[in-house]
Amino acid sequence: MPFPIFDTQEDVPEVVRSEYEERDGKWHAKVPDVTAAVAAAASERQKAKDEEKARKKAEGDLVELRRTIEAKTHGITDEQLKKIQDDVEAKLKPKDEKIAELESRLRKITFEDKGKEHLLKAGVMPDRIKSAWKDARDYLDLTEDGDGFIVKDESGNLTGEKIEQFVAKTFKESHGFYYEGSGASGSGASGSSGSGGGNSGKTFTIQELAERKRAGGRYAA
Repeated sequence: MPFPIFDTQEDVPEVVRSEYEERDGKWHAKVPDVTAAVAAAASERQKAKDEEKARKKAEGDLVELRRTIEAKTHGITDEQLKKIQDDVEAKLKPKDEKIAELESRLRKITFEDKGKEHLLKAGVMPDRIKSAWKDARDYLDLTEDGDGFIVKDESGNLTGEKIEQFVAKTFKESHGFYYEGSGASGSGASGSSGSGGGNSGKTFTIQELAERKRAGGRYAA
């Protein structure tokens, strides 16, 4: 449900007045409204369901065509059989290609949808999710069955790290400016700070952080 918009500052309830600001002659909540992001995610899920339905229909058509081959192979010559097979293969090819295309698109949608969901759960701000996903996706991939994630380093090697740890710690260490309460802003900022072990404003790559972790050191320079 979107946050209410008020005509004047006086119309804003006093208890939440400090959380509102004036934009375009109206008073809007300062907190990002995630309604649009939620609606977009729902739309992508529906699109994935539609494509899955189309894929299953195409697979059903393939089964029917193969049954036709079996029915026609009884009592015919090798030459006739080859012609039937060639004809059917010609019909199957575009369907096979369509299935492969649908499966690829479905996997891509699932990858992005679930990846963004993990980032949002870890605290990435909704208004920065697109940029955060562009930076994070090169370190991720779906498992072969599409049900989970694998995490990679900058060279594409598997790290063995869980997706939950990656988005909540490793990625946050190098891209803290995407996260709520990071106290950082800007494309070069870092989410880590503090005395005695802070990174002094330096932004590390995922691979550098992983190497420090394996060495038992901290994420500081």
